[in-house]
Amino acid sequence: EQWSVMAEAQKTYWSSFDDLTIKGKRKNDPLSVTNENWKNAWFYSIGASYKIDEQWKLRFGFAFDQTPVNDSNRTPRIPDSDRYWYSTGVEYKYNDQLTFNAGYTFIHAMSNHVSLNGTGADASRGGLYAKYKGNIHLFGFGAVYNF
Repeated sequence: EQWSVMAEAQKTYWSSFDDLTIKGKRKNDPLSVTNENWKNAWFYSIGASYKIDEQWKLRFGFAFDQTPVNDSNRTPRIPDSDRYWYSTGVEYKYNDQLTFNAGYTFIHAMSNHVSLNGTGADASRGGLYAKYKGNIHLFGFGAVYNF
């Protein structure tokens, strides 16, 4: 009665994202076109909540967010990678009408690289080799009023 468990599996059809086109004032003459060649990707998550009493509830969860970009198509414009999400939160029910929620999510983007050899579509830009990683911190606060 105190525990709730949730899970999700979601497929995003990124393969429909064909290119990133940057247009100038003349719409028929793009300034830049980058072919993306992204693949479809999955997002998996699992979470739970624990009801301490009638007013307080704790929440926590974990997710894996697969990148749609493979190594041969990764560019510095969208340097994506797989991500791991760690979340926690708390709910306080003030009364039957008013509830407050606060949450925190830490997203860890895995290390990855961009490797453009300066040939083909990259000939005019030259080669680029870069390694990167990133972290994201999300904070949220909300209030729900039922009437």
